[in-house]
Amino acid sequence: MSKSDKRAIIRTLRTAADLGLSLIYPPRCPLCETVLPIARRIRPEGQERSCWERPLICDDCRGKLPYNSGAVCLRCGTCIADEREEYCRVCLLRERLFRQGMSVFLYQGKMRDSLMRMKFHNHREYIPFYADEMKRASEAFLRRAQPSVIIPVPMHERKRRERGFDQCALLARRFSECSGIPVQTDNVVRVRYTKPQKGLNAQERRNNLKNAFSVRRPQELSGPVLVIDDIYTTGTTMDAMASVLLENGCGPVFFLTLCCARIMQ
Repeated sequence: MSKSDKRAIIRTLRTAADLGLSLIYPPRCPLCETVLPIARRIRPEGQERSCWERPLICDDCRGKLPYNSGAVCLRCGTCIADEREEYCRVCLLRERLFRQGMSVFLYQGKMRDSLMRMKFHNHREYIPFYADEMKRASEAFLRRAQPSVIIPVPMHERKRRERGFDQCALLARRFSECSGIPVQTDNVVRVRYTKPQKGLNAQERRNNLKNAFSVRRPQELSGPVLVIDDIYTTGTTMDAMASVLLENGCGPVFFLTLCCARIMQ
């Protein structure tokens, strides 16, 4: 059985399981939490037959998603105020170790609230919506990057036990299923329990992540790598990840995040 056949079977089984659970626990919109229909019939463009689709978000929120559009930095993908500029202030002043990155949404409003509920109130059922949106938005980016493997930003084991799950690993696995790109969730590990980056200045952020990551099996890394994370802020984490990946022989490092918190610099 080919890998594509195995992925298709896994998707089918997951869909069946999701539909079964939906009868007991009706799915809710990840942004406004209204109850969603279990399934609806649609006719994909260019096809004669209709099919059943499970909506991942309500129609009202679908039209109000805060996409990270407009003028963005050519290196880190965050918003810039002046369309004539190519890079944000941080990327102009700091040497970047990653090649390029992008974020799908702005970290604001209902999207910020949704991500906080997912992370701190165990709403893992939002992850299929997140991964689906990341796949939709990144198709052109992925064609340029041509990553050979997906690596999530790892969570320290102590923090994973405290939270109960690793949201980046789950997001990376789901994105791998959507995109067909292989994923390694255990090759890069966080070997130091670091402070939260929020509230630290630039130098403190770099010191906080110094020697925080390690590669277990460098022989499995080659070619371009795509790093997955939930939020992009200053890029310190991505530079730290790129540093350890490049030191262990992989190709250029790209990243894709659900949201970016640094807006209109």
